[in-house]
Amino acid sequence: MLKRPGLQAVLILLAIGFCVGAYAQVTTVGTISGTVRDPKGEAVPNAEVLIEQESTGFSRTVKADDSGFYIVNSLPVGRYTVSTSPSGFKKTVAAPFDLHVSENRVVNLDLQVGLVSETVTVTSDAEVVETRSGDVSSLV
Repeated sequence: MLKRPGLQAVLILLAIGFCVGAYAQVTTVGTISGTVRDPKGEAVPNAEVLIEQESTGFSRTVKADDSGFYIVNSLPVGRYTVSTSPSGFKKTVAAPFDLHVSENRVVNLDLQVGLVSETVTVTSDAEVVETRSGDVSSLV
């Protein structure tokens, strides 16, 4: 036990400061989600979606649910491509895009009927607007 009460108070305040500082850290990951749809706009259930980071080769494969929705959380920031090639459809690849810190990027995949050996590239030039939350963020 410490004999100096002033030193004890300082140590307690330092411990509290470290706990608060650790809590205030920001996340360094993002999320990619979207829907896989056929040419009629109907959901394609259980479609395998491949998410690949270009610079590192990191990849993750997920399955869309019964409504064609997929989500991949906790992805490191970087440049990604998203693709799928369900049976009976052409392979669909979303054009490469940058995933930023805390971003929730929506990448919908609209399929076309054809052979898997054929590829459709989906491009998007529009600015991405976050519609699922009221969070405001910026990249410095």
